[in-house]
Amino acid sequence: MTNTQTRVSLSEQSITHSGISWEQFTKISEAFDGIGGLRLIFCEGVLEILPISKTHEFICSLLRYLLITYFVLEVLKDSVTDKKGGRIL
Repeated sequence: MTNTQTRVSLSEQSITHSGISWEQFTKISEAFDGIGGLRLIFCEGVLEILPISKTHEFICSLLRYLLITYFVLEVLKDSVTDKKGGRIL
């Protein structure tokens, strides 16, 4: 059995648990499958559990919308030309 440590960060509202094996992580991940609003991150034996708030989801949606808008405008800008081959936009 391995030594494990748990750390709770109130400022970031996350729980970090070290000394977790990949097999343990997969079992924990399966147990959390039905629970929304959480993100599990696993790297080199460290499991971090992060709550995802409504504010976080809103910011992600806003960033997604802004990036899509930017790239669509870039494609339009590059594809729209006048008769002389110059850009219209």
